[in-house]
Amino acid sequence: MDDIAYFSDYEVVRQHDSNISKLIYPIDSVNEIIISNTDISGQATMVVQDDAPVSEINFAAAGKTLHGETAPIGFFTASNITLRGSGYIFKDGKLLNRSSIMLPYVDGMIRESRRNDILPNPKLNDKRIEEPVLIIVAEAPLIYGHWLLDYIPRLWLAKTYLKKDIAELKILLPLLTPPWALRMMKDLFSYSDENFIFYDYYQDNLQIDRAVIPTMLHRAHFFHHMMNEFVNYSIQQARNAQGYTEDCSGNIYISRHKQRHTTSSTRRYLKNEDLVLKTVEEKGYKIICPEEYDWLQQINIFSNAHKVIGEAGSALHNTIFSPGGAFVGTIPPVNYVQISLAGLRSHRLASFSTRDQRNSDGEIEYDIDLERFHRFLDWIQEM
Repeated sequence: MDDIAYFSDYEVVRQHDSNISKLIYPIDSVNEIIISNTDISGQATMVVQDDAPVSEINFAAAGKTLHGETAPIGFFTASNITLRGSGYIFKDGKLLNRSSIMLPYVDGMIRESRRNDILPNPKLNDKRIEEPVLIIVAEAPLIYGHWLLDYIPRLWLAKTYLKKDIAELKILLPLLTPPWALRMMKDLFSYSDENFIFYDYYQDNLQIDRAVIPTMLHRAHFFHHMMNEFVNYSIQQARNAQGYTEDCSGNIYISRHKQRHTTSSTRRYLKNEDLVLKTVEEKGYKIICPEEYDWLQQINIFSNAHKVIGEAGSALHNTIFSPGGAFVGTIPPVNYVQISLAGLRSHRLASFSTRDQRNSDGEIEYDIDLERFHRFLDWIQEM
């Protein structure tokens, strides 16, 4: 948008110092505190099984990018900022659009004038937040994958690397934050409702006196190696929790069949799903509907899974907790986030191709060729 100034033009003070205890507080300027510089995300082996002969290929050799440079990891600290809409943060009227805290596709939509909620609006309620806060949530707060890969790791970064009095700042959250997301934060970090300050995502224009803004642990979902530290912390917390045991077999199938009509993301319908579920059960896979388990149980399940098959999407991103060498099969074809996760976690990755079509409502429908699917499962079993 021509009338939006970008923070990339704003002078940022870089402090190349891993000792976060030196963080100046109260905050009286805009600073970027870097605790780990740019990194090259991991590279995965992409395994393709289709009607063509089975082969292992380097995905990059097929003209696709599998790994890239990540953004620096650390924190922004700022005073007298404005927040509105989908987590847009302004300092002195300029948008904080660094790729370490804003997803690049969102930045692109802004520049293409496709995000009107970023503009000043006199109808919004001006509210002031006087106490210092942590800001972690931005785009799509209803989608599990964003909490798993974007927001919860930012909290881990703050809890791990900030001084205690700063790490215990209250967390600024939209009112529409799902209950399961609140439970994720409570279970992993022992937060309570008193740790949260809520605002109206659609109606409020917040004036924030002081804020700490942790970066994401990736840039455009090319993951920094520190994401593995978050994963290890999460697995340890799950295994330490009372009542959680390693009770899952090594082979699991992730099913969406119980939540297809409730998801807020793109709706996809597997037309012969009953037959597919019967097939995977016959092959010894345990069918998992992640929404039936609390988050620590999900972490335990995936951390003990060595072969995971499922439809591409947020639920399959839970393979971030699966061990190195695990085999991940995606239906329909793999997306780049899953590829990047495989690179981070040293997974083997396979894609089962399907023929999709959109119905009159714009929803995706497809079915699975069961003969080919049987061959796919047999091939995975041999891997």
